Amino acid sequence: MIMAADRSYYIATLHTVIQEIPGAVVARCFSETFSNDTHVYTFYVRGATAQQLNDRTSMVTFLPSRPNNLITRLHEEMVFNTEETVYTDAAVIFAFYFTPQPTSDDYRHLRTIVAKEPNGVSRLNSLRTALSLEMMSERYILTLISLYPNFMKEIYEDFRRGSTPEFRGEICSRITSRLKEDQRSEHDLCIFKAFLKFNEVIVKHNFFKEDKVALCFRLDPSFLRALEYPRVPHGVFLLAGAQWRGFHVRFTDIARGGVRMIISKENMYRRNKRSVFQENYNLAYTQLLKNKDIPEGGSKGTILVSSRYMNKFNQPLCQRIFLQYADALLDVIIPGEKGVIDRLQKPEIIFLGPDENTAGTFPSVGSLFSKKRGYSAWKSFTTGKDPLLGGIPHDTYGMTTRSVRTMARGVYEKLSLDEGSQTKFQTGGPDGDLGSNEILLSKEKTVAILDISASVHDPEGLDKEELVRLAKGRKQLRHFDKTKLSSKGFIVLTEDKNVTLPDGTHVGDGAVFRDEFHLTKYSAADVFVPCGGRPRSVTLANVGRFWA
Repeated sequence: MIMAADRSYYIATLHTVIQEIPGAVVARCFSETFSNDTHVYTFYVRGATAQQLNDRTSMVTFLPSRPNNLITRLHEEMVFNTEETVYTDAAVIFAFYFTPQPTSDDYRHLRTIVAKEPNGVSRLNSLRTALSLEMMSERYILTLISLYPNFMKEIYEDFRRGSTPEFRGEICSRITSRLKEDQRSEHDLCIFKAFLKFNEVIVKHNFFKEDKVALCFRLDPSFLRALEYPRVPHGVFLLAGAQWRGFHVRFTDIARGGVRMIISKENMYRRNKRSVFQENYNLAYTQLLKNKDIPEGGSKGTILVSSRYMNKFNQPLCQRIFLQYADALLDVIIPGEKGVIDRLQKPEIIFLGPDENTAGTFPSVGSLFSKKRGYSAWKSFTTGKDPLLGGIPHDTYGMTTRSVRTMARGVYEKLSLDEGSQTKFQTGGPDGDLGSNEILLSKEKTVAILDISASVHDPEGLDKEELVRLAKGRKQLRHFDKTKLSSKGFIVLTEDKNVTLPDGTHVGDGAVFRDEFHLTKYSAADVFVPCGGRPRSVTLANVGRFWA
């Protein structure tokens, strides 16, 4: 009997996996689904030992099992074996984020021209990105693989062998010749070269570890230099679980930063998927700059959860995903782990902190989990944990917020302004550590505030006692008592549709309204204090509206 968590459509996948065992015959199979959404698959197999079955099914969790997934079809048609399929899925993630965007002589000529204009190159690159979205999609990459599956099998073989420049060169030569013969675009060749680059830059991984819960690849980050990133990090990890993908980026050997779990509604997932590495990089780089006066660099981790699996916070599921992320990292940083391939041959220490959807009990659970795994530095593996474990919960003491508050009060003092007389717009709500402590420490009159759940505005000032109640309870803005609003105030939840505001303004979609709230007249205030928000909220395209 084989139990598989987190996925559906496993009958065909498992049947194919078992058929890969020489001489194995499936005599009978069936599945049972329980009320807690657990699926139990039972197979009666002749001609295979229990050890052979365990060996073949160790990677089942990582197989893409959506029926319309092209890699799934290649596996079920036995074009790819299990290892090739799982590897290809990971390589596609790498290629999706790190294939160089198409360039041409026309692009280079235009770049030279617009380089003299303020933000000219940024605008040109934004246009190039918009025009190449379809060619940079995972669907396109999968379609390309389905046309040339044998090339992918060769690339996997290079990975399995440990990847050498000679073998990569031979494969690249064959691919180049064939694609040229088929008159494929230069971009198609770039995608296959990205797969080979993936093999080249992997310095440590747990792919062949039997009892892994997620894949983890430690990458040599030098490849980012060619992709126009402003600074090359010290280390990059690419991780992939059954229902999530993630990264960890650090800019110095000793660096600390939170792990952000990104949970998306279906209509936002595609955008979040496209931007997750850029978001991770930017957050880690910002952390590095913030840490300039202390002996600690900047790092950040991200976990993007599939919207098909979860589209709102669920404590047990989120904690399980967080521990899968931590477990995979521990696989490659604990010395001497069986099945881990290590070409780096250098010890690494990772420090994880709380962030969106990973605060509360997560740091303590993560620290204790690393102790259970036998990690010698378990007490420092996570920060923000329970004081009984040696932690200092920064949300309890408002450590980050006090720095922001000191900056704001310094500005008021410099300009001879009274804090209590100022109006304030705040992003990041009472459920977050920054937002909640900002509410508790500040004295301004808050006229607008937003969080992941809602946008709230009152030109006469939001009720301070109500905000404090939410902040102390760490509750989202959706729990704001509407009776505390004036006749001109409003609250719009992200799931609201076709709402009319007190001034007659029509809001078609609450989520879109929330995302653009900082660009509307309702956010006008004397001071803006950001305590959270989404990446690319202010861009070259909308910065004019932001200052209007």
